[in-house]
Amino acid sequence: MRRIMTIKRLYPILIAITAIWAGCAKDEESTVTDAQTTINPPSEGFLPAYFSVSEGKQVRFAKGNLQYSTTGSHATADGTQPGTWRFADKQTDFIGDDNLNASETYTGWIDCFGWGTSGYHDEADSYCLHYMPYSTTEECAQPGSDAYKINLCGYGPSINQADTALTAGNRYYDWGVYNAISNGGNQPGQWRTLTVQEWNYLLTARKDAANLNALATVNGQKGAIILPDGFELPDGLSFTAGPTGSYTANVYTTQQWEQLEQAGAVFLPACGLRSKDGMSSVGMCHYWTASASDYTAAYALRSYNYSFETRSTNLRYNGYCVRLVTELKPVSQNDGKPLIR
Repeated sequence: MRRIMTIKRLYPILIAITAIWAGCAKDEESTVTDAQTTINPPSEGFLPAYFSVSEGKQVRFAKGNLQYSTTGSHATADGTQPGTWRFADKQTDFIGDDNLNASETYTGWIDCFGWGTSGYHDEADSYCLHYMPYSTTEECAQPGSDAYKINLCGYGPSINQADTALTAGNRYYDWGVYNAISNGGNQPGQWRTLTVQEWNYLLTARKDAANLNALATVNGQKGAIILPDGFELPDGLSFTAGPTGSYTANVYTTQQWEQLEQAGAVFLPACGLRSKDGMSSVGMCHYWTASASDYTAAYALRSYNYSFETRSTNLRYNGYCVRLVTELKPVSQNDGKPLIR
């Protein structure tokens, strides 16, 4: 009788332990953890298909480029800040000349940002001076000063920090990690920026990579198309792939692009860049990665008339576009085909 009573007393405890274990298992399915950050899956804002960015890791792209306005307020990883973040309604959308109005008092939308300007500032990094989305100054340190070879123009993590990319200890400098995106789940920590290694894997090393990206023109807008893992071309359409080629190699109407988008295609509009001289290189893609190259520059994805690749010589104060990604949960390779849920 005593043994039976002991088992009865233990039974509720066993039930509780089982429930806790089940809850943990469920959380592991809905949260992605790696060396960079923890991604809490958003409920909206992502495109339908999956893209391999390293061996065994796939992501989904945001539905449009990142945009910011000083109006309203939003949650951050460590509190709240003024302003609102959102994704463009369409993949082909970009702001253009209005980026030249960027300031603390301008209430319109901008989508060209200096590197690491999420709004987060690590007070221990005294050489990071410009970290707000509307930061545009191009004043740099003078030769011989302490800052000259540590963080020349004061953007993003300095090279004397333990982490110099927008990852790991500096992950809050990443726009998507630090900020809630209003039409992308509206919580911090749901999105992130790809590293240069991930971009290179996506464009050159994943299965059939050479056949899954190209320059294109969509409804008159120049840009770059990246196709998902296991892509199947819709009937009646053609696609000329390759890392080199002109924007006229693939020309699509709005209706044709809708078919490609439904099949999982990503389009990065050739949004140009913002500098002290105005908007320039419009008709070329300029997109930040999360990776620094040295104390003056960071890696970015760039297109020219006949190329589409990552480059290292991008001054951090230049305003480039940002396209974020999310990891909904760890997924395994499935013969190169996207795992649609």
